[in-house]
Amino acid sequence: MNAVKIVEANATHEDDLKELLALFFKADLTAVSYLATSKNVESHYTYVILPLIMRGDPVLLAYAGDEAVGLNCLSSQLNEQYDLKYKTIHGIMTYVKEPHRRKGIATKFKRYLIEWIRSNKYERAIGEWVDKNTASLAHTQAALKEFDVQVEKESSQYVLKL
Repeated sequence: MNAVKIVEANATHEDDLKELLALFFKADLTAVSYLATSKNVESHYTYVILPLIMRGDPVLLAYAGDEAVGLNCLSSQLNEQYDLKYKTIHGIMTYVKEPHRRKGIATKFKRYLIEWIRSNKYERAIGEWVDKNTASLAHTQAALKEFDVQVEKESSQYVLKL
């Protein structure tokens, strides 16, 4: 495998971002089961990803050679909308293409983000684990041990299916 490079996304990465969003939706690893339609990809890019980029929040892409193989996004929007006790950043998504999983890409994202979070003086980072994505919590706990941070599951989501 080529060495993986992590880059901060900008609007010139639109095609790669949309491709990864479509794959993320298709993987169905979120509480909201988005269909991988062009409408959903366009809406998520326009109303979620692009505002993150414009705000200067971390939107990261992982590249193996010229191929975009992963996406990770955090949002600082909570701090703009609310008076919070702690300066808080919220994890929006992490996605790595299937053939590139278990090769350290999510760990590279976390290492990059921990430094970014600390240098921007955040006191809390909130991530979400959906129960059907069982590997995510264990990976996060293992990958962040080296940073002397506590990773605890403080809440869980439920979905009432009618």
